Order: sequence, then C-alpha cells, then structure tokens
Amino acid sequence: MSWAEHLAQLDFFVKSPVLLGHAALPQMRARRYGRIIQIDSEVAHRPPPGRTSRTP
Repeated sequence: MSWAEHLAQLDFFVKSPVLLGHAALPQMRARRYGRIIQIDSEVAHRPPPGRTSRTP
C-alpha cells in the first residue's frame, strides 16, 4: 500500500464520522436528544493481504 493510499484511507475513516456528526448535530440539538454510535471495521485491525501499510 502506498503512502498516498494509506493517507486516503486515514482521511476517509477519520473524516467520515466527523462529517456525519456535523450533519446530524443540528437536528439532535433541535430535538434536545440524540446518539451517535460509531462502528469501525475489523479490516482496520486485520487488513486483508496486500492492504497493509507495513512493508514486508
């Protein structure tokens, strides 16, 4: 995995929940209630072959 690909994955997995929270927050505030539950992927902990940032 190239450094650019690694950064793209990091960008996606960090930005996605933040952007979702920003989109949901106004309605949650208006209702004075809400919950955000983030579930990540096991792939982040055990990537499939060829999808790791470590070099052999």
